[in-house]
Amino acid sequence: MLSNFRPSKIRKSKYYLETLLNREKSFLPQKKRILEEKKPKSIIKRLFGWIFNS
Repeated sequence: MLSNFRPSKIRKSKYYLETLLNREKSFLPQKKRILEEKKPKSIIKRLFGWIFNS
């Protein structure tokens, strides 16, 4: 499955994952607040928003 991956693709996805992780860290306080509100739908919507807006 990995054989059809080009190195540039891997590099891009690695960079993408790193940016996601960094964003994750910066959003942690915000996330805690969301979790305290206990609105799973809004969490899912927000996660998809982050993924598609990046």
